[in-house]
Amino acid sequence: MKNNIKTLSVILHLLGWAVIFGLPVYLMSEKDDFSRLIRPLVFTFPLFFIYFLNYLYLIPNYLFKEKRNVFYIANIMAIVICVSLLVVVRSSDVMEVVRHRGMEHKFPMRSVWGLAIRDVISFIIVIGFVTALRLMGRFSENESILKKAENMRVKAELANLQSQINPHFLLNTLNNIYALVVFKSDDAPDAVMKLSKLLRYVISGDQGDKVLLIKEVEFFNNYIELMRIRLHSKVKLEVDFNVDATSSTQIAPSLFISLIENAFKHGISANEECFIHMKLMDNVVDSEVSLVIENSNNTKSDDDKSGNGIGLNQVKARLDLLYPNKYEWKIEETDSSYKSSLTIKTE
Repeated sequence: MKNNIKTLSVILHLLGWAVIFGLPVYLMSEKDDFSRLIRPLVFTFPLFFIYFLNYLYLIPNYLFKEKRNVFYIANIMAIVICVSLLVVVRSSDVMEVVRHRGMEHKFPMRSVWGLAIRDVISFIIVIGFVTALRLMGRFSENESILKKAENMRVKAELANLQSQINPHFLLNTLNNIYALVVFKSDDAPDAVMKLSKLLRYVISGDQGDKVLLIKEVEFFNNYIELMRIRLHSKVKLEVDFNVDATSSTQIAPSLFISLIENAFKHGISANEECFIHMKLMDNVVDSEVSLVIENSNNTKSDDDKSGNGIGLNQVKARLDLLYPNKYEWKIEETDSSYKSSLTIKTE
């Protein structure tokens, strides 16, 4: 890709110079003598040489590699050679210029050296122009490289966060199943089956940078059904996932699951009445997805080591990377309740 861009750039430069060389021919009338073209063409060829000598060789191989002395010396030598050749040509009988039709006049030597000074200035201007052009191109390339590096860094961080979130979520799920097995619950086999569905989704490889929201909702429902197995009658669970089955809304995977998991972790009490209310809204008109979860605020016992807030910290880190300035997350906490409201702008 990079080589193709360079080739295209050189072709465009050559086309530009072809226009410069061809313009005098195009503007020449039928009555004009072809000798009128000699002067502009002879002067243009050295400019062409100096231009591409710098563009293709001197600037990338010496100026960009901090060999500036070599760059300056090489250009001085090139200018001296080109100017010397022009002086020789202009002072010979071959370079007679027709100033007025039917009147021939040779340039006196003082005119030749005067033009030589003009040539030197022109070459310096060309070198300055092509250097500026190359520097702008290099700046653009560096910007592209930095952007790619930043994208790779973000993807690496997201991959790292994703690899941490799923094990954290699965660990808590396994703890729940372990509790069912310990108490020899008849629900244990069903819980294992539901866990297998969750694992199939997590490791299926279908998750890219974005997934359909409806797919995530299906994943949430399977997880919630798994959690229902261990809920007692005093837990009031209300779930309202308002997402149309044909919705094309996409979102980063595994963002909401940590919030849902957190509600079950902290919203359930072993012997007291408690509640978990969840509402997911897909606002297609405003391109927003909102998840509001309110649950009882139950303090974990000191010996409860499952979950330590890592999931929520990772959610915040992923939101900052994936949706900078495009999300709003509010948390309201009291002694008896905990409410999390997360709204993401999907476009």
